[in-house]
Amino acid sequence: NYGARVEINVMEIANYFISSFRIDGNEISFDSNNWSNLVRNTVTREYISGIYTLTVTKDTSVYLEYSLNVYTVTLDANSINGTTTISAEDPISGTARPDVRTAKYGENLNIKMVANEGYHIKSLYINNVKVNDLNLPSVIDNNNVDASYAYRGINSNIVVRVVYEINRYSFTYEIVNISENFALYDTELATLTT
Repeated sequence: NYGARVEINVMEIANYFISSFRIDGNEISFDSNNWSNLVRNTVTREYISGIYTLTVTKDTSVYLEYSLNVYTVTLDANSINGTTTISAEDPISGTARPDVRTAKYGENLNIKMVANEGYHIKSLYINNVKVNDLNLPSVIDNNNVDASYAYRGINSNIVVRVVYEINRYSFTYEIVNISENFALYDTELATLTT
């Protein structure tokens, strides 16, 4: 009826946010006084539910669109002495997006690590938690210059930190005394670590 007030209850859908709300084709801002009980996702800061009050004066169409939550993907600034690239992959289509800074809920992250010359990959941390199943290719640290890790099913903001460590080498030398003044040859072995 003309003049009737209608409350449109926009319900929360897990892992989604309200990406568009239109009345008669016009986008409605969340700053509108017609909104009440608006709720934001505490991580993404996007609106996820609310009530919109509309006064009916004509035939009216309402359009509501939800989109998957989008999370930030950050490479920690302390990931130095190597190159780290992060790509996101849709788990259904397999479509990959290279060098990402954001990822949608449920996407997989592929983290590629390559150490600079003279360095090796020591460890990987995601949200300050060490990844124990990194599966570096060699038990010898200095040989771990190239590795990949798949993080499955993103559901929060992600901070990636890779620890690239300088290579350490053993240096073995032998001192031999073959002086004519000695009847025996003296030999001494030593090992130094740098």
